[in-house]
Amino acid sequence: MQRRDDPADSCSMPSAPGLANNQDAVQELEPLPRLEHAELDCAVRVFAPGKIDRPINSEANRVTAALTPEVYRKITQSFFPCQLKIDLPPGEYLLRMAVRDNLTGLLGSVNAQVKLPAMAAEAEKPVEKK
Repeated sequence: MQRRDDPADSCSMPSAPGLANNQDAVQELEPLPRLEHAELDCAVRVFAPGKIDRPINSEANRVTAALTPEVYRKITQSFFPCQLKIDLPPGEYLLRMAVRDNLTGLLGSVNAQVKLPAMAAEAEKPVEKK
């Protein structure tokens, strides 16, 4: 995430015929707060254990935000919410997740092994015999 000056910060009102002094109008306007801008790509790939050459599923999205300095400070001290939803059946999986800050080029990634248990409703279903 990186600070970008908001173009509205430096705007000025052009002279217009018929206005005695438009500088008085400009001085009465309060400056807009400076905003911190963020643009992140979030991605996850799902693999079966031991089969990292073929992903089972992949999801990605881009998150953009214009944050007040207070919110920006809070996020830099904790986390930026980057959520992806993937529907998977019960089983064991390897997740590879990555986040890229498109304004700075910084990249972060993590791997996680997860085990998804059968849901209670599925566990209670009788097994059909063939």
